Amino acid sequence: MPRIELIYDPDCPNIEEARDHLRCACGQLGLPAIWTEWNGSAAGAPAYVLAYRSPTILVDGHDVVPMNMPSASNCCRVYPDQGTYRRAPSAEEIAAKIRPVPYTHVTLPTNREVTILAATHPFYKTPSHMSGAAAHLISE
Repeated sequence: MPRIELIYDPDCPNIEEARDHLRCACGQLGLPAIWTEWNGSAAGAPAYVLAYRSPTILVDGHDVVPMNMPSASNCCRVYPDQGTYRRAPSAEEIAAKIRPVPYTHVTLPTNREVTILAATHPFYKTPSHMSGAAAHLISE
């Protein structure tokens, strides 16, 4: 299961909506709704938490809706949505990042069985030297 984190500020009114969308996304995927929450203003929070506004959801360290914006204390984050804004990432956006990485087993000409990751997963890119091959070798 991927590592899911919710970064929030206790004064942000959008936290519950983000939690609801997280629960819904996990439910859509048949996964337990388990994540770590970080109060961005609390002592002891990891340093990387300070780079995000509230609410932000990370999956395996990646923002589910990447945005280039400086962090600002006491400022809630909004999410663009067709000319308007939402208060939290949608359940669909979250589920798309949580969804397990597609993989398959294949037998190479050398008769070795390997496991590969499909390059269509949002966090995995096909290296340029693979010239069209859509996979990464992850185990032999």
